[in-house]
Amino acid sequence: MKLTKMETKGDQYGRRMSFPQDNASHSVFQRKPRNLTVGSNNNIEEENKVIRAAVLGKDGVGKTAFTVRLLTRRYIGEYDGTLESWYQHRVDIEGKEVLFHVFDTAGKNCKEKIDTCASLDIVFVLYSITDRSSFQEATLIVKYLHETKNIPSSKIFLIASKADQKRHTEVTEFEGKLFAVNMGCSFHQLSNSEDFSEHSKVLKQAYLRVSLGHVQKAPKSPLMRRLKGGFKNKGQTVITEHRNRSGSVEF
Repeated sequence: MKLTKMETKGDQYGRRMSFPQDNASHSVFQRKPRNLTVGSNNNIEEENKVIRAAVLGKDGVGKTAFTVRLLTRRYIGEYDGTLESWYQHRVDIEGKEVLFHVFDTAGKNCKEKIDTCASLDIVFVLYSITDRSSFQEATLIVKYLHETKNIPSSKIFLIASKADQKRHTEVTEFEGKLFAVNMGCSFHQLSNSEDFSEHSKVLKQAYLRVSLGHVQKAPKSPLMRRLKGGFKNKGQTVITEHRNRSGSVEF
């Protein structure tokens, strides 16, 4: 099966952007994608079998590589990081065929863009373990989604990418997990280039969250509950630094 990519038009920064509109007649989901080869069943909008997601994060953290690996199990090392595109692909999850629509974002994370992504079923927020500024930007996005937009934490997935480059680590797995526990969202650290195992867990968890209507909170282990209580102030300090240092978020 082939991955369908729907490229979008340019914004003021010269990057291509597109958002689904409230008006159904202009919705990107109503437009037939080019070269649709993801299945023989034309009724691709079957209830409870379609998941719409967005991938947010600083440029260079591997959002497109994550999207393609998540949907096709394939890894791509070269791509145009300035393009924003919609991808759609059928994925088999425990014997059930699920159609994923994924919005792969690029460029600055302005308020308007994040507000649009907040209306989707799932939001993946990525950062690279080799770039502390990308982690700081990701934490600000997650806090904005959860505290300002009132998005349930079960809709938010914090994804730490480039786990294969641990010798260049600037953000430890502990820091990512601690922040995710404080916010109540899911956390996964993975490598887009090495294997698909962690991506498979992300897919299954996203499907279960949507199927359950976002009613479940992200599970917390006894250890992480203790860490949350003992290091809460440390987690808050990271957010304060982010607000002062981030230059890529416009809201």
